[in-house]
Amino acid sequence: LGAGVHLPSTPTRSISTQHESVLDTYWKARGVFDAAQRRKLLDLAQKLQTSNLLQQGLAPLTTEDPLPGVPSTWALEERDSPEVLEVSRRLLQLYQLLGGGNSGSEDDGMLGTEGGVPSVSGPDVAWMVTREPGLLTADFRRVTRRLLEMKVAVAGTGVDVPRVVVRQPALLLSDSWALDLAALQPRGSPAADTSESANASQEQVAGPSQSPGNGNGRGLSQGTRKGEVGGSHGTHQQGSGSAAAQQQEEADPVTEMLLAWEWGLSNDGLQEWSHRYRQLLDYIGHFGDTAVGYRDGDDPELARWVSKQRSDHRRGQLHPTRLQCLVDAGFEFDAEQAEWVRWYKELEAYQIAQGNATPVPLTMGVDLYLINWCSVQRIARRSRVLSEQRIQALDRLGFDWSGADPLS
Repeated sequence: LGAGVHLPSTPTRSISTQHESVLDTYWKARGVFDAAQRRKLLDLAQKLQTSNLLQQGLAPLTTEDPLPGVPSTWALEERDSPEVLEVSRRLLQLYQLLGGGNSGSEDDGMLGTEGGVPSVSGPDVAWMVTREPGLLTADFRRVTRRLLEMKVAVAGTGVDVPRVVVRQPALLLSDSWALDLAALQPRGSPAADTSESANASQEQVAGPSQSPGNGNGRGLSQGTRKGEVGGSHGTHQQGSGSAAAQQQEEADPVTEMLLAWEWGLSNDGLQEWSHRYRQLLDYIGHFGDTAVGYRDGDDPELARWVSKQRSDHRRGQLHPTRLQCLVDAGFEFDAEQAEWVRWYKELEAYQIAQGNATPVPLTMGVDLYLINWCSVQRIARRSRVLSEQRIQALDRLGFDWSGADPLS
């Protein structure tokens, strides 16, 4: 592990087999495949006092120093043992916070048997932190408070909140989470009526007057809105029609919140939906499409919100008002088509800048992913699986169908 890590020659065992399993799974997920190296890391963790992990100080880790990406982004041999200890401490804090080690845990979303370290039932915090590295650096008091607020919000419903956050760990980091107990009251109750009255003006924010193409100067090109860039845009029939819309409209606030949790969203109520819709309009104004989540640096919460809207539409559960807002915005309900348009627009920008639609590796600043995408289009056409609409869209750019394909 290097001179920077000082290991005790005969470590005194202080962490349980369960804790060792958690840490071993994590280090393996981060690229420490050598069992002997992982054993050294586990021996180092024996310095931790695990009897009161939830009351111990916060891990002194910073977002400017991502932890740990072995071996590509975190040179283990250059780290001091205190940092390794703090990573181990945070993992075990999360494990205990989510009920790790309790008897009778089910195995869905839990650890399995693996390798030389015995594996036990418990929340798979290794997977959670791999998916959401921010859990290593987030204020642990804030994470704890958020979990408690979620439990309060669904009290009496039988929802297993720890299991929910294991599946969607982003819920513990969401900046938009706010517990509004009045808004969670059944519709028609005095508290709910007060909340609805206070939020009534928000309906206008999500209305068609705020969508691109209605005079705000932002949005997709006319050709894209009409589906001329090789896709299914413009077909917006909901699966279950008005019956599903009525069901969505009558859903109680807690049910709506739980449906949002399935997508890693704190909620998808009126205020939150209006806020995300405005973000979508800004995204459209900047990029000219609705391919949120398919570009580096896209807001992950907005990407999850967009995915939920597509899912709600596909299942016939998207409220008619929301559906109309998204249609007016030029929203692409087909995720595969949205991604295709994203790369098409990048090729279009390349064609404008370079005078041709044949990106090659030697071109300054060209995206290798764009080159591969062009290869996929050629292969798809030769395989007769590329739609005529997409072929025509590429022809308009002067696309070279005879280029060499490194993927073929």
